[in-house]
Amino acid sequence: MMFNKLLACLSLSVIIGLFRVQGQSQTRCSSTVLRREVRSLSRSDWQRVTRTVTTMYNNGWFHWFSFIHNQQFANIHNVANFLPFHRRFVVEFELVGKTIDPNFAVPFWDATIDFANPAGSPVLTGNFIGGNGVLRGSTRCITNGFENGWIMRYPNNRCLSRNFNGNNGRINPWHSPESVTSVIQTSQNFQAFASAIELGIHADVHNGIGGDMSTGFSPNDFAFMLHHSNIDRIWTQWQNLNQGRNTNAYGGTNRNGSGARLSDNLPVFGETVQSVMRVGYGRNCYSYANSGARSSNRKRQESNQSNVNLQGSVLVNSTVIDIMLSIPDMSLATSLSQSAIRRFYPKLLEPETSIYDVALPNYVSINSLNYARKRRRYPNARLNRGGRNGRNRGRNSRWRIYNNGRTPKPLIATTLSGSLVLTSNKIDLKNNVPVNATALASPDSQPAVGASDDYNQSSKNALVGANSGQIIDAPAIPYPAKLSKMFLDMHKYDYELYNKLYAAQVLLVDTLNNEGYVSPYL
Repeated sequence: MMFNKLLACLSLSVIIGLFRVQGQSQTRCSSTVLRREVRSLSRSDWQRVTRTVTTMYNNGWFHWFSFIHNQQFANIHNVANFLPFHRRFVVEFELVGKTIDPNFAVPFWDATIDFANPAGSPVLTGNFIGGNGVLRGSTRCITNGFENGWIMRYPNNRCLSRNFNGNNGRINPWHSPESVTSVIQTSQNFQAFASAIELGIHADVHNGIGGDMSTGFSPNDFAFMLHHSNIDRIWTQWQNLNQGRNTNAYGGTNRNGSGARLSDNLPVFGETVQSVMRVGYGRNCYSYANSGARSSNRKRQESNQSNVNLQGSVLVNSTVIDIMLSIPDMSLATSLSQSAIRRFYPKLLEPETSIYDVALPNYVSINSLNYARKRRRYPNARLNRGGRNGRNRGRNSRWRIYNNGRTPKPLIATTLSGSLVLTSNKIDLKNNVPVNATALASPDSQPAVGASDDYNQSSKNALVGANSGQIIDAPAIPYPAKLSKMFLDMHKYDYELYNKLYAAQVLLVDTLNNEGYVSPYL
C-alpha cells in the first residue's frame, strides 16, 4: 500500500517535471524569492509558510522526499555531491511549494545562533516547529509546533519523532558562528570546506535533534528543510569569496571512488552538478537575506515575533550593537593576537576584508548582552575567566594599552559581520595598532585587570579604582559535542578525518577562550 502511494507520488513528480533533464541552462532567473532566517519572519509570514508546508504534507510530499533521501542516502553523504545534491533537493521542495503559493520560499534556520544552548532556541518551541518528543510507547512524539499531530507514512505509520541528545531535555552544544567563520576563511578548496561543514554544523543539528532527524528519512521533519536551507546559505557565502571565484569550485570523490567533476550527474534528478552551482540562475531562483536581517518595512518589524524573545536571544538594533561593540573583547578583530588571527581568521589580515569572509549572525544572546552592559558600566572590574572548558582564560589577550592607556574598540556598523569587516579594514591587525587610534579609542576604556599579561603590575594596580569590588563572569565558549558512533557509522564517515576536524575545533575554542574573546552568542 505504501509503495503504491509512493509510485503515485513519483508519477505526479514526472508530470510537474521533477525528473526533467532538459532545461539545465544557466540563464539568470527573471525573478527570485528571498529565503529569510526563520525567526526574522513576521507571524503572518510564518503562518503563510506553515499553510503551504502543511498542504504539502497532506498531499503526501513529505513521504516522497523522505523516501528519496533514504533510498539515496549512501550516494549523497560523505561524497562530493553532498552540497550540490541537497541544494537541488531543497530547490525541488521549494518548487513543489510554489505550486501551492507562487511566493513560497524555504526559510533557513541559522542554528549557530543557538549553538551554546540549542534546546533553548525559539525555533524549537510551539511558536515555530516545536520541541523535544514525549515518549508514547516506543516513540518520542512531538507535542507542539505546527507539525504536532502529523502521522508520517514512511517508513511506517507513526508520529513525527524527536529525541534530543542531551540530558534532561537539553541538546549538547553545536559549532559556533565563530567556527563557521573560521571554516569559511581557512578552507582552501571545495573538498576541505564541504567536509568541515558536513561533519560540523550539518551533523550537529541532525545528531542533536535526534528522532527522525537522525535517520535517513530525516526530511519527515520540516527542520530538515530549514537546516539544509542554512547549509546551502553557508555554501553560497563561501562560493562568493574572492569576487566569486569559488562559484564553480568543486572536487573530492564520488561513491565509486572516481574523481568528482562538474559534469557528473546528480542522483534522482539526472542533472549535472554544474547546473546547480550558481544561485540566482537556472532553477536556483532564490537569494538569502543576512542572518537576522530585519525587514525594511516598519510595520513588519513591529509585528516581528522575535526582536526580543523569551528563549535568550535579541535581534541586533542600533542600541544593542552600540553596547556590544563598546567591548573590545567581544570582537575577533580587537581581542585576538596576530598569531591567532593568522591561524583561524586569515582574511582579517588581508588588505580588504569582504562581508563574505564573515558569518556572524545579527542576533546576540541576552547573557552576552548583559555581560557587555556590565563591562561597560564597570570597565575596571576584575574578570572571572574560568569557563566551562576549565581554562584560565585571558592569558594571551590582545586587550593592550594603546595611546596612553586607551584601547581600540570595534567600529560600529549595522551588523556584527559588518562591524568586524569595517574594523579589520581600519585597524592594522598585523602590527596590533589601530590605523586611527585617536578616533577608535574611548577615553574611559581601560584594560581589564587580569585580562592580559602584557602590562606590568603597577599598571594593573592603577586600574583598580572605585570598581575594584566588582567581579564579572566572562562566559566561555563550550566545545561542540562529539558525534555519536552510531551517527558516524550510519554516514560511513571516516573516523580519522572526523577526529582531525574535531581536534581543530577544540584548538579553536581553546584559543578563543584563552585569548579572552567573549562570543556575542553565549
